[in-house]
Amino acid sequence: MAFLVGIIVFGFIIWAIVSMKRDEDISKNGIETEAVVSRVEEHSSINEDKESDNYKEKEYTYTYYVKYQNQKGETVEAKLGPQPHALQQGNKIRIKYSTKNPTYVLSAGE
Repeated sequence: MAFLVGIIVFGFIIWAIVSMKRDEDISKNGIETEAVVSRVEEHSSINEDKESDNYKEKEYTYTYYVKYQNQKGETVEAKLGPQPHALQQGNKIRIKYSTKNPTYVLSAGE
């Protein structure tokens, strides 16, 4: 059992490192462009932290998807992920996308 836990932890660490490197690459080398929020997915869960003031209350998170045109003129839809501020469908935002994989995008941080 300990071996399995070790493998899971090791896998998570590798995933985190790869994600950080990808985000760093997009920040430094990504192509900045304008995108439109194409859809917003709402996710809810119940707060199970008994120490929390909001115990047993619903908590919401949001996943944002954007559409933009890449350098080839192709329309791409990509998951933007959680944002510190609320976005709505139709909002225009600045993003940076990976030249290696255009579905990897980050907010350009207006």
